[in-house]
Amino acid sequence: MNPTKPQGIVVEVGTATVRMDPVGFAIYADQFLMASCAIPADGKYSPVPYYLLCRALELILKALLLARGHSIAGLKAKFGHNLEALWNAARAEGLSELIKPLPSTAEADVASANAYYKGKAFEYFDFSRWANRYEGLPPLERLRELTTLVVGKLKSYCISLA
Repeated sequence: MNPTKPQGIVVEVGTATVRMDPVGFAIYADQFLMASCAIPADGKYSPVPYYLLCRALELILKALLLARGHSIAGLKAKFGHNLEALWNAARAEGLSELIKPLPSTAEADVASANAYYKGKAFEYFDFSRWANRYEGLPPLERLRELTTLVVGKLKSYCISLA
């Protein structure tokens, strides 16, 4: 062995199992969040950023549940697009330990956004809802801040497990 010549490092790795579903869901959640941020909160009402934020929340909560051992089929069958039910399941799986502290308005904001999201009301134009600015929704910036917090923390968590 030549002491002046650098030696390579050899690492022997056995078989490993990496669950990619939580990572993929987390990456998609981040992309929906970024898409929502491309729409300015300029005072003109649109349901589109709300839809994108809710979709990001749905995906990141499902990513956490996948990381905790749930299956995609099981999540689809049990929760569908119900953000409130996903939020509660994520809390039962340790959401509050991963994100400290959760904003005091988080549950109410998720519930009020879910009232429209789970029934796909953001996806189909309804003049009456639009004219009333989808009454009862949380302020867009507050929902954006919550989603940014949740996606940021849980994305890091899901990727670190892979």
